Amino acid sequence: MNYRRYHTHQSGNTDCGPACVRTVLRRHGRLVDVTVLRDSVGLGHRGSSLAGLQRVLADYGVESELLRLDIDQLEQAVQVAGPSIVGVDVDSQPHFVVVHAARGGRFTVSDPLFSRPAIIDAHDFADMFSGHTLITGPPETGLSLRARIGELRSQRILWPLVKDRWSALLVILLLTAAVSLVALLTGVFLQVAADRVLQEHSPEPADVMAAAFAAAILAAAGANYLRGRMSVSLGQSLQRQLSERYIRKLLRLPVFFHNGRRTGDLVSRIGDVQEIQTLVNSATIQSAIDVGVVVSVGAFLASSNPLVFSILCVSAAVNIGSSWLLFPSIRAAAEETLQRDATLKAEFFSVLRGYEQVVSFAARDFAANRVLHRLERRITAEARLGRLGNTNTVVKNANLGLTTVFVAWACLHKGADGSLSFGQIFSSVALAGHFLESVNSIAALQIKYQHLSAAVGRYRDVMNQREDPRLTEPHPADRPAGRGTDIEADGLAVTYPAAGHPALADLNLTVSQGENVLVTGPNGRGKSTALKALAGFFPDHGGSIRIGTAQMKELSDAAVRERVLYLGESPLLLAADIRENLTFGGLEDDHEIERACRLACFDDIIETLPGGLGWKVREDGSGLSRGQIQRLALARAILRDPDVYLFDEAFSGIDRDTVRRIWANLASLPASKVVVSHTGAADLTFDRIVELGPDRTPEPILMKGA
Repeated sequence: MNYRRYHTHQSGNTDCGPACVRTVLRRHGRLVDVTVLRDSVGLGHRGSSLAGLQRVLADYGVESELLRLDIDQLEQAVQVAGPSIVGVDVDSQPHFVVVHAARGGRFTVSDPLFSRPAIIDAHDFADMFSGHTLITGPPETGLSLRARIGELRSQRILWPLVKDRWSALLVILLLTAAVSLVALLTGVFLQVAADRVLQEHSPEPADVMAAAFAAAILAAAGANYLRGRMSVSLGQSLQRQLSERYIRKLLRLPVFFHNGRRTGDLVSRIGDVQEIQTLVNSATIQSAIDVGVVVSVGAFLASSNPLVFSILCVSAAVNIGSSWLLFPSIRAAAEETLQRDATLKAEFFSVLRGYEQVVSFAARDFAANRVLHRLERRITAEARLGRLGNTNTVVKNANLGLTTVFVAWACLHKGADGSLSFGQIFSSVALAGHFLESVNSIAALQIKYQHLSAAVGRYRDVMNQREDPRLTEPHPADRPAGRGTDIEADGLAVTYPAAGHPALADLNLTVSQGENVLVTGPNGRGKSTALKALAGFFPDHGGSIRIGTAQMKELSDAAVRERVLYLGESPLLLAADIRENLTFGGLEDDHEIERACRLACFDDIIETLPGGLGWKVREDGSGLSRGQIQRLALARAILRDPDVYLFDEAFSGIDRDTVRRIWANLASLPASKVVVSHTGAADLTFDRIVELGPDRTPEPILMKGA
């Protein structure tokens, strides 16, 4: 097997992990850009761990197993399984490589440090092999021919959109074909008009022909205008649908996906959608015009002036050859430029979001230097792409100039010996110019294509992620449940991706109908993780969670959200009025809203706001204190009326007197309440208090006030 087609060469000192993941994903028929893996997933930050690589492979639907093997066991495993990522030591430094195959005591290895796979003797490989191995299953599908050539598989994203709009595209292409004939009409006019004027010694035939050809060109201009209007409408439709799919997909992914990604980077990818739309719309239509010119003019010259046509073919071959040589470098530079831009925006977004902390710690210069450092990296990447583009332009311009000289030289020689008329010389030179301009435009599309491929790669990275299984899988346990549902965790365990130890281990906890439970323990004991797990944020948790009589894994997301509600200490605010921030699009009436606000002690705040429920809130919470925002979130939670409330430091910004009033009000609700708090719940009454011990397991302590 030709493993070179799957090989990935690393671009940075710590990029062996992303490169190996990309190689393995390619073996399994999945194409992901290495820059996405490196910067967005975070694999390139201070190297990678095999546990982290395993998590990323799982995100893309490739299951794997982490083992400790010796060299003989590795050979046997690779023979019966699929490609494996193994840890090696290179110059006393940890490194990752991919083992594709093993036969006769020799391994086929993709080392990201090199440009192609190599065959290594088992004895030599054993000297560097650490034993840590991440084995994947046998690949069911490899890269298709289209994928190997296009390197994108972007048809999965774009082809359905094109297919739905084939009639509009057909009209645009027909109009484009009419526009492309203008160049040929110009050449024919130059040839015929010049020869007739010289033969008849009168400009009258040229006047008639000029008027006819001018009318044809004006008609083509009208067609071009109509084509442009249709192209704009098509582009807007593409952008709307691509953006809508991206946003809906992003909001259907599991919580742990968002926990491992940078928010600013994910937001910046909406710009990729616009770039995809712009490039697809403009580049494809322009390329259609250029191809039409090349075909029509080339056919005309091939029949009327074969020598000029052969010179143009040589010139086109030079253009194609130079573009092919620059193709890989321009693609890599385009990918890096896009990702560096996303990294800059994500860092700046983070700094501005925490600007009060920046000012409080006198860290303006520090923050500016971090942002400027990422700006410099983006500028460097853009400069690299610019230099490659300049090289491409210089080669094309030199080729254009030399070709023009040779075409003129050939035409003049043929005119001197009488084989070409003056009109034919005139039209051949003009048509050659149109031909070369279109060929150069087609060749220049490679740079646009690289921008498109990088943008599609980042877009595809999100679109190929697995959605929250509770949103997509059938759930036989979904059924109406009575009020006051119990919730029980049995052996609950959660380990975050790439973590060396579990955040939560063997949690056994039962919260009965209407019971109030306080979960305590020092920082890092897994209290928040426990509540998030009970809220269903970790579909792949260990142990089991029962809600009522059904296992949580058997329930749909809608059923879980109806019964269990998690409320953290940093509520989400929308740039909308108080009512919409309370209802989140629900249809609650004023009576329900007033009751929820009264129980959350938020009613007195509404009375002080101009406009009451109609007062506009900014997403940063300007005009409201942290405690007031938390009381708004509590009222929002009460409106949802779940069976179980999970309060994770939800009272941390509220004064103690108000917390006691809120807690007394919440006692009127039949729902169970589980609270994690370090200080805000110190004076409250609970039926039971559970402390998480040093090994992150629960230890019941004396009940307080029950």
